[in-house]
Amino acid sequence: MKKFIYFFFLCNFSTISFAQNFGLEFNGSDSKLELCHSDDFNVGENFTIEAWIYASNWRAEAWQGSIVAKDMQGPDSGFAFRAGKNGTLSLVIGVGAWPEVQTEPLMNKDQWYHVAGVKEGSTLQLYVNGQLTATGNVTGEPVDNMQTLQIGESPGFPGRAWDGFLDEIRIWNVARTAQEIADNQTTDFAGNEPGLVAYLPMNEGSGGVATNLSDNACSASIVESSWVEGYSIPDQDVGVTGVTAPDVISIFERPVKIRAEIQNFGTEAVSNIPVQVSINGLPAFTETFDITLPAGETAEVIFDQIVDLTDNNTNLLSIRTMHPDDGNNFNDSDL
Repeated sequence: MKKFIYFFFLCNFSTISFAQNFGLEFNGSDSKLELCHSDDFNVGENFTIEAWIYASNWRAEAWQGSIVAKDMQGPDSGFAFRAGKNGTLSLVIGVGAWPEVQTEPLMNKDQWYHVAGVKEGSTLQLYVNGQLTATGNVTGEPVDNMQTLQIGESPGFPGRAWDGFLDEIRIWNVARTAQEIADNQTTDFAGNEPGLVAYLPMNEGSGGVATNLSDNACSASIVESSWVEGYSIPDQDVGVTGVTAPDVISIFERPVKIRAEIQNFGTEAVSNIPVQVSINGLPAFTETFDITLPAGETAEVIFDQIVDLTDNNTNLLSIRTMHPDDGNNFNDSDL
């Protein structure tokens, strides 16, 4: 039977202004930040956690790469926000069991992403770069615990550690909306915003403490972590967010035109964008689109060349931007 396969890498950026900042590097074994216990960190009816993450290596499973965690057993309580398994994001809430919401493997190594997890009543949501990527449900009331909050490792399950960089940790006791998450990925907060119960911008750049601007008395002690440059967005960065046409039926029935959605992930406008089409792993043709794409904006491009794949049994179609000044090649392709 014929198969038509789309590989789709989902990545969306809606906010592009940012200030120079620092972050912290975690070695995947004994690096972590330790905060205090606070009742404000226990999961209630509504809850949001945000972070900028950069994986040097993905752990084999999503549950092994703790970003921010307050999880423990006996009974299962707290929460864990984590990622692994080839770029899979995960959030679990302890209710005496561990209901989980998890994305597909969406993220690359060696690239910064803004990630967020939201609990709104019984609904769980995950966001990657401001876009909703997974939803789930939690049944039962969250169980509180007295465990300290940790960044980069699980307090209740030692060894579930982050390998890479982390920056801009935020915890809210409200459910942030999709618009709020998308619009404020790069916003610098004061720490006293309504609902913001922990905010670690990690801009110190030296020393053994990462300040919690929402509560200085509950700042983080740094254990075996090193200061590094924080998240950054290239000036020039354009990539593919998906193939919009043809569909899986028409590609086998007749010659078709290919359409794709591209996005400017950088901080400056980009023009004259070469885009390459590959079929079954081999470059087929490249067209340059004479458009100017402002920072953060998307556009649909339609290739002039008509493609006839009616005689192929397996059609692996991929699209890749080829801009010569692109500062980040990890999101160029829809693979």
